[in-house]
Amino acid sequence: MRATECHPDRKHHALGLCVSCWRRQNGSRQRARLRQYGLTEAAFTTMLEEQGRRCAICRTGIDAKNCHIDHDHATGVVRGLLCFGCNTGLGSFGDDETRLAAAIAYLKACRRRAMRRSA
Repeated sequence: MRATECHPDRKHHALGLCVSCWRRQNGSRQRARLRQYGLTEAAFTTMLEEQGRRCAICRTGIDAKNCHIDHDHATGVVRGLLCFGCNTGLGSFGDDETRLAAAIAYLKACRRRAMRRSA
C-alpha cells in the first residue's frame, strides 16, 4: 500500500506510507532500527547499560530514544551508541581517521595561535 492509497492527508514516511501505517507494518521505530543493525532489544539494552547510558565519544547522557547506533559502513558491524552530534560528526568526516586527526591538529593550531595573540 503506497501513501496515496493509505492516508494522503498525513505526514509520510520516506518509504511512502503514512507514519501510522508504516509503524503498523514495521513495528516501532526502535524495533525497526534494531532489525536494520541485527541487534536484539536485549543486546541493545546491554550495550546502552555497558556505556553507562552515555555517548561512546563525548559521554553525554543518552537513552534508547535519543541515541544513534554507530556502525562501520563497510562491514555493517555495530561499534557503539552515540549522541546525535557525535554521530553526525563522524558521518561528516566519512569515518576517516586521517581526516579526523587533521581536524584535531587544525583545532589545536588555532588554539595555539589564539593564545599567542592574547599573550
